[in-house]
Amino acid sequence: MNYDRRAALPRLHEVLAKPAQADEALGQAYLALVSFKLGFDSMEEIPKHLLPLYQATMKAMDAVGTARHETTQVREQTRRLAR
Repeated sequence: MNYDRRAALPRLHEVLAKPAQADEALGQAYLALVSFKLGFDSMEEIPKHLLPLYQATMKAMDAVGTARHETTQVREQTRRLAR
């Protein structure tokens, strides 16, 4: 029986597009959150019972924005590696 774990791993050239896919997915997630937030922002006043959801949305936007920054860095490093 072959227990060599490396045999099952993909080759680097087979996964070079993955950081770009992750970066794009986070961009789409951020845009979706912005659209959701704009719904709140269009209200004259955000009802008190919706404030926790609004604040959670802002927190999620911040987290996705931070993650997007990191995936963009990985994407650029990968792009340079692929040259």
